[in-house]
Amino acid sequence: MQRLIARLTGGRLQIVLIASFSVIAVLTVGMNALVSSRVINDYLAEAENDRIARDMDLAQAFYQLKQDEIAAISHRLVLDSWVNQNPVSYTHLTLPTKRIV
Repeated sequence: MQRLIARLTGGRLQIVLIASFSVIAVLTVGMNALVSSRVINDYLAEAENDRIARDMDLAQAFYQLKQDEIAAISHRLVLDSWVNQNPVSYTHLTLPTKRIV
């Protein structure tokens, strides 16, 4: 019985066990690295999409705010009697001609 145990735990079995353990360790580390990398990439992509969506919402809200301000100013100008009674002349805004005086 002792001889059988000595043969099994002898050189060949020991080499096979060490090689098997090494392969399993390398596979475990490699798979762990791949899974961790995938999880991190997914998290970063989701965070980037959330940030872009938030920025787009902020930009849309700011744009709407500015449109509302312009509408309010236009409405006040329409109601202002001074603006309605005093027309503006745009003749001073015309571009000069090449006519020699």
